Amino acid sequence: KELVFTQIENLRSQMNPHFIFNALNSIQDYIILNEKKLARQYLVKFSRLIRTYLEHSQTNEVSLKEEIKALNLYLELEKERFDDDLFFKINVDKLLNLDTIYVPSLFIQPYVENALKHGLLHKKDNKKVELFFYKDQLQNVLVCEITDNGIGREASAKINSQRIKNHKS
Repeated sequence: KELVFTQIENLRSQMNPHFIFNALNSIQDYIILNEKKLARQYLVKFSRLIRTYLEHSQTNEVSLKEEIKALNLYLELEKERFDDDLFFKINVDKLLNLDTIYVPSLFIQPYVENALKHGLLHKKDNKKVELFFYKDQLQNVLVCEITDNGIGREASAKINSQRIKNHKS
């Protein structure tokens, strides 16, 4: 159990600096372009998400309902950062009770971020990511499936191999 929570803490620390840096850059771009209304709207969403992350970081588990709300807010921010060239959908099986199912806090978001960063960032247009939450009846476990129509692992690996070696993701 300790190992799992240590891994979750590691994932949290990997996600936060990268996402915060990108979000602040987006706000800066709106300010530079004198898009005050967009900067304000983005900042409000960003502050809501940061508050949610800070609240979630105080506990090891959150309800699936809270995790999905945080994922939705995160994807809304990323959609704006992608200049609205991102379609996302979160599909939840109606049989799931979102208030009584608990998941490790901030566990799913880094996987969604990887789909965006490695799968969709270098795609020209029509970027799509979908999340599916359902119960595997056979194994009696919650499944979160993330699909995207990105460039694929091979193309992403090729791009990443050409990047500066000192870059720390």
